[in-house]
Amino acid sequence: MLIMLICGSYLILCPFYLNWRLMRVYKRTRRQKNECKTTLSEEGLLLDAGNMKSGIDWTAVLFFSENSKIFMLYIAQANFIAIPKRVCSMERIEELRSLFQRRIKPTG
Repeated sequence: MLIMLICGSYLILCPFYLNWRLMRVYKRTRRQKNECKTTLSEEGLLLDAGNMKSGIDWTAVLFFSENSKIFMLYIAQANFIAIPKRVCSMERIEELRSLFQRRIKPTG
């Protein structure tokens, strides 16, 4: 009976513990806390974080997704660039969506 209680507790609590650990690791490994400027063009993306500048060609972006708050440009399955919609007008959001649909080729 005790073994069943321990196993049941483990199965119930394990997802919560893993989520907590994941969030903790993420908070510790964030690259920067200062502002990052992203410039988008037909050629690609330019990221400027003050002490770091990086250019990314559209062919390096695997796919994009969006929700009501952000666009996410995926460089790998677990590596993405977040572009918050709150800094864009509705017209700009439509322009970005159109740019992403033109330049990011669907996989598969």
